[in-house]
Amino acid sequence: MTDTARRDTAAPVSTAAPARSRDRYIDAWRAAAVARVVVYHATGLAWMTVVFPAMGLMFALAASLTARSLDRSPTKVIRGRFRRLLPPLWAFGAIMLPLTLYDGWGPFLDQPRERVDLLWWIVPLKWPAPGGAAWGWMSTAVLWYLVAYLWFVVLAPLTLRVFRAWPIPTLLVALALPLVLHLQLITVGGSFESLVRDMSIYGACWLIGYAHHDRLLRRIPGPVYAAGVLVAAAAGAAWMVRHGAANADFDFNHHPVGNALWSAAFVAAVLRVDQPLHWLKPDGWLGRTIGAINARAVTIYLWHFPMLGLAWYILGDVDLASWSGRLLTGVIVVAATCVPTLALGWVEDLAARRRPELLPQLIRSRA
Repeated sequence: MTDTARRDTAAPVSTAAPARSRDRYIDAWRAAAVARVVVYHATGLAWMTVVFPAMGLMFALAASLTARSLDRSPTKVIRGRFRRLLPPLWAFGAIMLPLTLYDGWGPFLDQPRERVDLLWWIVPLKWPAPGGAAWGWMSTAVLWYLVAYLWFVVLAPLTLRVFRAWPIPTLLVALALPLVLHLQLITVGGSFESLVRDMSIYGACWLIGYAHHDRLLRRIPGPVYAAGVLVAAAAGAAWMVRHGAANADFDFNHHPVGNALWSAAFVAAVLRVDQPLHWLKPDGWLGRTIGAINARAVTIYLWHFPMLGLAWYILGDVDLASWSGRLLTGVIVVAATCVPTLALGWVEDLAARRRPELLPQLIRSRA
């Protein structure tokens, strides 16, 4: 499985959006991030990680909503987040696991440890094993985000308290942690090594999400804030250029330290200019589209990557690096992802305790 697949399969965890101006801004960015992730995987265009580092933004938005929930009902946050996330994952696993078992996972399960690892499909606090099928990795490539997200949520009551006590030192530590791990000043081994690395990359973005909820970002003077954002962005860009020039690899997903700094700078800039978006009418075509994407975000996220494998199979010998190949791949991925989204998206409605719908938002009347 490629590092790119792991780093950028971000999926926002769907949340019912209250009719408040602030949520329009969050939902609009979250829907845009979902679309960007699908297009990025379908086309493989590395410049998208520069223009729009969607992964970091998704963690930040999730952190802002998590902090809001903790302030409202701290005892229900973890249970509520698990309840929203797990049913769509179980629906995904109910189809993908039998397929991988049928296509070569039998011998793989001869190992007792691998049989135990199947339990991570139930509660993904660890990355589930892909199995023995040649394409099995495509069924688990997206799950790293769910694992990291759930751990961020589990730790949120503690991390939010620490951040509110020492906001600047906590953020600086989070920004430095990817470099510390890169230099091996601290080493983490074992099966949770990748989890620690993932959380270190996006830990600063998560904390910026806390700051967004607490309205700390606007309290910093504009020139000071802009200088901090520019310094982080310049450091991230310099890191990527230095480490990517040797093999012309300028995809931020392949450079964890640069990715952490660049994503934090982007997230800080986006959340500083939080706008009410009064022009975005919930019953307009754009508002309904954004609402539909948010209501099906987890399903789109889980299923779009296996559909990428289907697109590669259909296109066969087509040059996937050409513009025509990228365009065809994108069309197939989007069209194919619509099928499980329509068939299984209602599971997200049940998980969110909403009335199940086939096409949420899109088919509602303006009345």
